[in-house]
Amino acid sequence: MSTPLFIGISFGTLNSSISVIGKDGEFETIANEDGMRNIPSCVAFTSHDELVGTQAKLQAIRNPRNTIVHFRNLLSRSFDSEDVKSHLKDHRLPIVSSPDDESAPVYEVDFWENPSDEPTKQYLSPKQITTKYLEKMKSTAEAYLGQKVDGCVLSTPTCFDDGQNLALEEAAKESGFDTVFLIKEPVAAAISFSNESPKIDKLNLVLDLGGHNFNVTVLSSNKGLYSIVDTRDDNKLGGVQLDEVLVNLVVDEFKRKTKMNLRENRRSLLKLRNACEQTKRALSHREVAPCSIESLHEGIDHHGSINRSRFELQAEPLFKRCTALVMETLAANDLTANDIDEVFLVGGCSKIPRYQAFIQSIFANSPDTRIRIESNPDEAISKGCIAQAAIIIESGLDHYTAAYNDISLTTNVPHTTKSIGIADHNGDMVVLIAKETPIPVRRIVEFSNSIKNQKELYLAVYEGENKVAAKNALLAEIVVSDLTENLEVGEAKLEVTFTIEKDKILHVVAKEKKMGKTLKVIFK
Repeated sequence: MSTPLFIGISFGTLNSSISVIGKDGEFETIANEDGMRNIPSCVAFTSHDELVGTQAKLQAIRNPRNTIVHFRNLLSRSFDSEDVKSHLKDHRLPIVSSPDDESAPVYEVDFWENPSDEPTKQYLSPKQITTKYLEKMKSTAEAYLGQKVDGCVLSTPTCFDDGQNLALEEAAKESGFDTVFLIKEPVAAAISFSNESPKIDKLNLVLDLGGHNFNVTVLSSNKGLYSIVDTRDDNKLGGVQLDEVLVNLVVDEFKRKTKMNLRENRRSLLKLRNACEQTKRALSHREVAPCSIESLHEGIDHHGSINRSRFELQAEPLFKRCTALVMETLAANDLTANDIDEVFLVGGCSKIPRYQAFIQSIFANSPDTRIRIESNPDEAISKGCIAQAAIIIESGLDHYTAAYNDISLTTNVPHTTKSIGIADHNGDMVVLIAKETPIPVRRIVEFSNSIKNQKELYLAVYEGENKVAAKNALLAEIVVSDLTENLEVGEAKLEVTFTIEKDKILHVVAKEKKMGKTLKVIFK
């Protein structure tokens, strides 16, 4: 039986990306036919064609009514939902109640059977638009790979509920994928960074500054298994808001020069926003970037440039909101910066130097915390998706599918709220089960006698975060006495098993191997 061919897709509100397993086994993000690896999440209808991705975005200025954007977050939403209301406020494209179900939103677009005919109205749901978009992503990958793609690992935001996840999975299958696995965006991001041997009980922070949203997620990892401890969003903080900083600068400058207000013309604003998006990208690696638009307004061109320091100064309130959400998330989970092992910066806007500096300031006094960013942070999620696909293929599709069906894509999982450990011979706390470790969990450790002819083995179990064991809460003292006489150093072996079940009850079993003595302690 041939090995199924999978791809990884990061499906974003503004842009998406596709990653594949290359011929040499490396993970790579591929470009579409227009040479773009960041593919606009955009679908458009014209008298001649249906356009998807880059081509759809390029014609949006002259065809705004039939160009559909930001459709991902409307999956499985009702017409009277806040998501739809917000969409109606921000976009020109009409969304109406479905003729078949007035509670369901649909896009009303012009549709041409033939270019010479008059257009008719067609009503398409967000799910149908998503299907068309994913069809294009699949065909793009197949054109690159030269063979049929069987399945995909598809990213889903942490804010999606079960209904939205189901709608996304159904859309992917209707687009032609035989097998679809969903993975939460921060988990995919973390996987893309896991090219080193992970230590036990690592606590990660994923910061995703995307096009329309800033997401902060606390992730607990244990030998490659990731669990979301907490996740928080600011859905009015992202690349669009940073673009608007540049838009405001140009609008003010244009008004000073011409006495004309660009905000009175929707088409001029759209042209300006597209240009400012490119300027923002350039400012991530240049001190000064051009911002030039031909025929910006009433035939008048705009030619100018913006320096990075001016942009960063105007954008500083947005960066402060980023740090505020990070601190809020840490505090809500009784964490400090020192508790975080690694910080992963993902999303295209993570390239902005000033944003990076704000994040680094949070961890300035945390020397053991490592802040990591890929050279292309906007591709991290799709790279994580294809890395997960490789795991699926290696473990066997049937085996993985059975396990996947038993796993819920829930956001929060049961986890320990404090570290559990023992005191060593110096009185220091040796953590065996770290705070934020997913439950259930089991640890097995072995101890031996440190002096000759030792009569008993003593173990003190503590709960807390202080490095000095005695300053933490003492849970229990375990004593195995009446050891065999004339024991040499290291001859007595005490195997201790710490187990926390889903009921959050800690079980400790201490077994002295030489004599077979066993002690059991239960903490509720």
